Amino acid sequence: MPVRIFRSDLEDIAGNLFRNALEVLVRDHPLDARRVGLSIVEEVDPVTGHEHIALRFKDNALEPFTDAMLSGRYIEHGLGIALDLISRYQGSLCVESEDGWAKAVVVRLPRAESEADLTATMEITR
Repeated sequence: MPVRIFRSDLEDIAGNLFRNALEVLVRDHPLDARRVGLSIVEEVDPVTGHEHIALRFKDNALEPFTDAMLSGRYIEHGLGIALDLISRYQGSLCVESEDGWAKAVVVRLPRAESEADLTATMEITR
């Protein structure tokens, strides 16, 4: 699944989102109750028809986290870096519900569409 993003930037985004989830889990959950997951899904915007890749960073942390918190005073250093990188690539970040998990922090990035896009592309494999 080719997406328009440099590997190092995607690694920074993933690292920061996983680190945030783990910090909350370590603080608030016993060892045997900690769960973090990632799913990668191809999606098509029903309005524009544009394809993108959704990376769903899931956890079972009971501490609330919402879309409103993404633009407020809850932004810490790692999440701020992730938001900045995602916006540079015309992506989006939101919080959604996820069956079997407390929540999913979802990063949506546009797919590479042309040869020119492939110069700044990373192939995501499942």
